[in-house]
Amino acid sequence: MGDNVLESKLDGQLRMWHLWLMLAVTIGIGATLINISMQIAAHGGSKPFDIMIDGYTLEQFETNLAAWGDVGKRLYLMRMIPLDMVFPFIYGFTLLIAWGIFVGRKRPILYWSGTIITLAAVICDYAENMRIGMLLSDILPITQDNVATTSMLTMAKWGFFGLCISMLCIVLIHRFWTGKRN
Repeated sequence: MGDNVLESKLDGQLRMWHLWLMLAVTIGIGATLINISMQIAAHGGSKPFDIMIDGYTLEQFETNLAAWGDVGKRLYLMRMIPLDMVFPFIYGFTLLIAWGIFVGRKRPILYWSGTIITLAAVICDYAENMRIGMLLSDILPITQDNVATTSMLTMAKWGFFGLCISMLCIVLIHRFWTGKRN
């Protein structure tokens, strides 16, 4: 019974200003990451691996590294990766607040599905970031298997993130259409 009291208190504490604040922080960090991505791409090659929604091959990985050179690689390692180690926590927390506000625990299957999908996106993002950092730092050798695994994590991250956003959009459309709070 204690859990139910705590859960109802937490549900009652979430306010729209929490979501707006976290959304502003998420957008700010996201915009900074986009700016860094553009700086990396300006060194030649393609966009950073993190934003290649459809993944990448060993050949693409090696081509980008060669085109970016040491300056682009250092920019990726020293600016992109550190900020991108904070970003999953920020967007994950923002999405969890949104699930709490727009779904709450009155629809437990939807609430927990959204929560689990959000956490899956965050976990894949962290694993992807660590692997990219390890590949760029020569901790992991750049091999077909290592790049394929990292690429799979990139695609999984975007898949879970897209599913989460799509589900939230459907919830918001339903709420708007029916005029319901929960």
